[in-house]
Amino acid sequence: MIVTEPTSQSPLKQQMSGPGPQTATPPQSPPPYAPAIHYTQSYPAAGYRQSPARRFFEAFCVAVVIYFLGAMLTSSMFWSVKHGIHHRHGRDQIPWPNDDDFKGWPVPSDGSADHCVGGRDWTPYTGFSSHPYSAHVTFDLPVSSDVLYLFARGSLADGSVTIMHSEDDRDTVQVDVIVSYHHQVALDRANVCSLQRKPRQNGVGIFTPNFWKHSSKEDLLQFDIKVYLPVRHTQLLINAFETDLPLFFHDIGDLANTVVFERLSLRGSNQPISVGSLNANHASITNSNSPITGSFNSSTSLELRTSNSFISANVGLINDPSGNATELVMTTSNGPIHSSISLSSSQSTGGSFNVSTKTSNSALSVIYDASPLASILRHESRTSNALATVNLHSAYEGSFYLQSSNASPFISKKHATDPSGQGRRRIVKMFRERGLITGEVHWGREMQLHGANVDIRTSNLPAHLSV
Repeated sequence: MIVTEPTSQSPLKQQMSGPGPQTATPPQSPPPYAPAIHYTQSYPAAGYRQSPARRFFEAFCVAVVIYFLGAMLTSSMFWSVKHGIHHRHGRDQIPWPNDDDFKGWPVPSDGSADHCVGGRDWTPYTGFSSHPYSAHVTFDLPVSSDVLYLFARGSLADGSVTIMHSEDDRDTVQVDVIVSYHHQVALDRANVCSLQRKPRQNGVGIFTPNFWKHSSKEDLLQFDIKVYLPVRHTQLLINAFETDLPLFFHDIGDLANTVVFERLSLRGSNQPISVGSLNANHASITNSNSPITGSFNSSTSLELRTSNSFISANVGLINDPSGNATELVMTTSNGPIHSSISLSSSQSTGGSFNVSTKTSNSALSVIYDASPLASILRHESRTSNALATVNLHSAYEGSFYLQSSNASPFISKKHATDPSGQGRRRIVKMFRERGLITGEVHWGREMQLHGANVDIRTSNLPAHLSV
């Protein structure tokens, strides 16, 4: 379409043309009507919209970043709370686990630290060692302490503890600690402290980091602890002695005739506990994945517990007939129990004894070498998939119960003489059922004592009782 412009000038053009002579012209008719021209109104162009999948992916990435930042913050706070602030030379420090200067330190429940040795404070040791370097330190603990204790905490320590006689009659228990190591950096991570848990409770603690990022054997420290108990003209009384030393071999000397422990607690793992002989009113020996062996004497209670290994023990139990029964517990799993037990009374006759022996998947054998007349024995033996044997002393009088699944239990009779010297006849009464034998044994026509019993149970192999 062509639109013809009118001949009249617009005011703008008139202004641009400038002033000119004024000429009178007749009025012109209005321009003809032209067809209306429609203009399309323009709008801003619509922006690019992301797809829902892309928006979800971006939101997911943001959420992942926030999650990991929160996890890092939470982990940092948890580690700080768990490991706390330890005091070193009067200053508060937080030993971060990625710091090569990270050390083991006592916590409040360990007791107040009287003296700590670490870093360059050790005295060089020139004795034999399987490591390139060795050092040592000595602590003296009052022998009259209510509790004497030794323990190790951390992932970088193992070794041995030996308890023996001293050459001197003194008022202290001497504790020598020898550390063997590959390099100074490894030694710098450890501290050994003398501690006081409560008044009159004195001990020594070995501290290494609770976890360590390196796995090299050169980071490990071997500690050999020697405890010297003073010699007395009469038996030395130790009120209480405790160890909690995982990965430490326990070697207890022949102490039964010279030392009496009112309370004794030995705790280890993955290393044997070997006892020459000891005498304790209350004793608890606990291990795991390694054996317990030795000679043990107790007047009140004795516990021998391990797992995945064997127990081989000579046990002497003494009882005061006017008091409670003396108790013995021997427990393991996947390992045999072999024990010889002697029972005695603080009086000429009588006494009460409770004995429990339990294992699994391994043989169990108990022999009673001695027993006082007119004493009451309650014996329990349990195992599985193995033979269970109990050999009673001829002084035993009481009932018995033998049970075995998939095998027949049996009883053997010994040719014994009357231990009282009265010439009485040994009477054994038995009642058999499938997989079960019950009965009683006594001297003379009638049972004079009541309450004694022997209970032996196993599976897949026989239970055996010798009377």
